[in-house]
Amino acid sequence: MGLKEKAYTTIKERIINCIYPPGSIINGKELILELELSRTPFREAMNELAQEGLVEIVPYKGIYVSEITIKDIDDLYAIRDLLEPFAVELAMDHIPRDVLETYYESLRPYKDMDLEIPLKACSKESVAEDEDLHMMVLNYVNNALLVHTMMGFYDHTHRIRVLSHHKESVVIITGQQHLAIVECMLKGDKAGAKEAMHHHIISSKQRAFDTLLARKDRIYLK
Repeated sequence: MGLKEKAYTTIKERIINCIYPPGSIINGKELILELELSRTPFREAMNELAQEGLVEIVPYKGIYVSEITIKDIDDLYAIRDLLEPFAVELAMDHIPRDVLETYYESLRPYKDMDLEIPLKACSKESVAEDEDLHMMVLNYVNNALLVHTMMGFYDHTHRIRVLSHHKESVVIITGQQHLAIVECMLKGDKAGAKEAMHHHIISSKQRAFDTLLARKDRIYLK
């Protein structure tokens, strides 16, 4: 791995996992020392992250982790709501039944779970569980262009998931919604699976809005 790739990968991982939260300043001098870089690979990495919308380079002020705005969420979930129900429909023609059954069994504990049961919220595990279904669907859509398009906004979705998984109830609700999607997939009910995915996306969008509204100091109402 080259120095630019090292800087890009390390900083991007910290941004999308909110180790560097939205709006925070990136200390270039510290990172250059920590990662044993020169200024050139660091600058190249920052330029690439800026192109992806993850950082904002402000001349004479510094480099900031991009905020997540109300409009960002509105735009992102509008696209997800168009593409992901379609993706689940395509995946149902290719995904092996045993894969669905295995995933269904992993979700069964959520079926009748009380929303007040304490869980490990806001953990890497809960975020990974949220992403598992969506990645499973992408693995079987058999449409490279659709996969490429959806992976293009994966990092932004991941940041929102990390910020949104702050309550036990969110983890449970997400598990129950995933279960509803997989149940329809197992039945071969494409219309039901698409509707369940739509419901999940809209619910996730509302949670993302709620998360930002709870961080009033961080919101730009664009």
